Amino acid sequence: MSEYIEHSGVVVEMNEGHTVVRILQNSACSGCSVAQLCKRSESQEKLVDVYGSVPPGVEVGSSVLLAGTVQQSLRAVLWAYVFPLVLLVAALVLLVSLTGNESLSALVVLALMAIYYFVLGKTMRNRFSRELSFRILNTKQ
Repeated sequence: MSEYIEHSGVVVEMNEGHTVVRILQNSACSGCSVAQLCKRSESQEKLVDVYGSVPPGVEVGSSVLLAGTVQQSLRAVLWAYVFPLVLLVAALVLLVSLTGNESLSALVVLALMAIYYFVLGKTMRNRFSRELSFRILNTKQ
């Protein structure tokens, strides 16, 4: 298994310490030879913020290779999916056993999920942008 998750892209904007790179993210089936016939393949253009220094020679319009570590992506999956799922299931089981009302418990758990993501976004945004970010490995030749 590779140490990095890599995406190729094009530098769109550069400021001091901040670079914006446009990548084309393809779905898993986009590489299939019959993808155009089946119309299930998708590709999306995404803008990725890269913080920190860039290699020499990188400028707006340069083709670059972005890399993020597998550990970073696993940490992001934990915070975005695993922790909320555990919280959701635990809260739902606890509330249903305490109240006996499934509808009320479901509404409270949905509100709890909204609060979780709101608080996570407000309190951890800066930390996540530093710790869970891509970096530019090199320019593509």
